[in-house]
Amino acid sequence: MGRATWPSTQARSTEKTIKVIKMAQHGGKRAGAGRKPGSVSKAKKDLADMAKGHAETALKTLVQIAEKGDSEAARVSAANAILDRAYGRPFQATVTATVEQAPEAFDGWSIGRLQPDTD
Repeated sequence: MGRATWPSTQARSTEKTIKVIKMAQHGGKRAGAGRKPGSVSKAKKDLADMAKGHAETALKTLVQIAEKGDSEAARVSAANAILDRAYGRPFQATVTATVEQAPEAFDGWSIGRLQPDTD
């Protein structure tokens, strides 16, 4: 019986390199692959359908909390949730300003315009 011999270290290293190169040829970003942007998964659709079955009960609960909740925070939160569902969430604007349009900063002693770091 002969004794089994392992490939040399150099041969094993070369085999691993070839395997890595072959693996690099698969995967990655491919045109047309994956779910399209904005599409909803089946699980999310199913969950939304189940939630819609409880919408009336949930709304009645929110109304009850808004009218008779134990704390003011709970009543305000429930009222906001009802308004969000009825009219949508309020629009939140974003403003982009240049350095010249930046608000004045108060450092405790002097007021001056904010300037970008020159470092």
